[in-house]
Amino acid sequence: MGRFLLSFSAIVLILAGSCAGEPGAVDSKPSGGTDGGNAGQPGVDSLPFADLLETAEAGDVEAQFQLGYAYFNGTGVDEDHLEAANWLERSARQGHDGAQYLLGYMYYEGLGLTKNDVEAVHWVRQAAEQGLVEGEYLLGYLYYKGHGVERNYIQAHFWLTRAKDNGFTQALATLELCENEMSESELEQARAQSAAP
Repeated sequence: MGRFLLSFSAIVLILAGSCAGEPGAVDSKPSGGTDGGNAGQPGVDSLPFADLLETAEAGDVEAQFQLGYAYFNGTGVDEDHLEAANWLERSARQGHDGAQYLLGYMYYEGLGLTKNDVEAVHWVRQAAEQGLVEGEYLLGYLYYKGHGVERNYIQAHFWLTRAKDNGFTQALATLELCENEMSESELEQARAQSAAP
């Protein structure tokens, strides 16, 4: 379990990128997150906190994600997982894949929210379906373990294979564990599903 939690911590760091800069500024940018329709506009990831808050309150999806991540990580503000979940859910409902993933992770771990594996799957699935590799991995793991969904090695194999094929190298170890527990017919079916366009 400890190795798994370390992997989740690594995923959160991968998702959020590094945070540095002047006090009160949130300057992390998710790798693989959507830009919330702000392409070509000055990035919200370098706004002073007060401006970020105002932009988030105005409904900007990326600002909501950045604010949620700031509260999640305690960057420029006191760490507050409940407030993080509030902003992440606003962003996630608008389709931000990074917010969907992180909100699902928070439900899975019970960070600021009541632990709820079904809600975790709901949000992580949305991120995975948008192609966020961290979401693909976590969804595959949840299927593999049967957390929030009925255990399904074929679905686990599908999502873990996608994560691996999209460059998430940690997925390989979990995929191998999954394959070791599958019957030959399940493995054959899973490989055919993963190979389908």
